[in-house]
Amino acid sequence: MRANFEQRGDDRWRRRVSAGRENGRTELVTRSFQGTKRQAGTALAKLVTEVEQGQVAKHHPGTLADLLDRWLETVAPERSPYTMKEYRRMATTSIKPVIGTVPLAKLTGTRLDTFYRSLTDRGLSSGRSGATTSCCTPRSAEPSSGAWSP
Repeated sequence: MRANFEQRGDDRWRRRVSAGRENGRTELVTRSFQGTKRQAGTALAKLVTEVEQGQVAKHHPGTLADLLDRWLETVAPERSPYTMKEYRRMATTSIKPVIGTVPLAKLTGTRLDTFYRSLTDRGLSSGRSGATTSCCTPRSAEPSSGAWSP
């Protein structure tokens, strides 16, 4: 497995790890890191371990709407018909029209924060005041399996 890191600025690094080949192309897992060179090396070793153990999500083709549809199918057997009706209604009326077309690879915490704010502005808050994902990295928006919970 090939892995490296390169400096991108003052105490900023890009870590890359080869995650094998798919469709004739080398799949790379790339993550940014801020810290010293020694810390970047340690973080690279940790990323290599995560990739080897299959704990890192690779690029996910598709959109948030695709993922939401898969999630709805996955949780349907565990939810009541009324709950599923409400989930589908919320997905169709509030989520998909606003951010459903966003490719998963481009879904960021900032974009989700903006979406949450738009819900609050429309009076559709989840009931959690100050709901935010600003503490999260873009990686948090990537599902590790089909059973991702929004």
